[in-house]
Amino acid sequence: MRICDVSKISRLRRSRRIAFAMLVVCSISIAATALCDDNLLVNGDLSQGSGDAPTGWRSQALIATAGTVQWIHPTSASGELRISNNGSNIAQWGQPVDLDQGWYLLTAEMQSDARPASGAVLGIRIGGRTFGVSPSEGPEWSLRGAYFKLGEPEEYEARPEVVCQLSARGTVAWRQIRLIRVAQEPPSGRFIKIDVAQALASRSQRKSAARPKRYALAAGAPWTVPIVMLLFAAMAVAGWVRLGRD
Repeated sequence: MRICDVSKISRLRRSRRIAFAMLVVCSISIAATALCDDNLLVNGDLSQGSGDAPTGWRSQALIATAGTVQWIHPTSASGELRISNNGSNIAQWGQPVDLDQGWYLLTAEMQSDARPASGAVLGIRIGGRTFGVSPSEGPEWSLRGAYFKLGEPEEYEARPEVVCQLSARGTVAWRQIRLIRVAQEPPSGRFIKIDVAQALASRSQRKSAARPKRYALAAGAPWTVPIVMLLFAAMAVAGWVRLGRD
């Protein structure tokens, strides 16, 4: 009769569990690394920078006052972008990015008390227009995003720019944003889809249709010129003769 070594079997099972746990940890680590590597933005986690500005990002404000745009960067942790408006103002953080033709997914974790009417937007500015989504109201962090379809880079006057924008009128509003990511990815059903290329093409067509056409000079056969001149001369002579009779 064969006697099983219980302790040996126990050690073998424990080794298998440890190996499985290490495999799961490695898989998560590889997935996280891939998620970071496919981010087309520079410093998307806002952890790097100097002074008051994160690397790769620039701030703008219609009325620049202290505290309007801030970079919150705890030591050894991901940073945050903060925009606060007190009164009528427009402020934003932005980063130009080179994007080829295709679909892109822009996501970020956002927190805001700005109402939709106050113009809080996470999106892409291109061709003089901003396309994006508004954050959810409330103190809780939420993942927001949208799919953007872009055309050929030659079709645009300037490079696309990822923007975090806030405008307010006569009110106090603030918003925070972190872990910003742009990746080339086909659209799915989770986020809204924005066809930027089609919207800009439609706008260009409307502009062309509304533009007044240049005045075209009248054209005719050359032989009609002397006939018309003789006709005007005859009318002038007839007029003078009639005037003399009167």
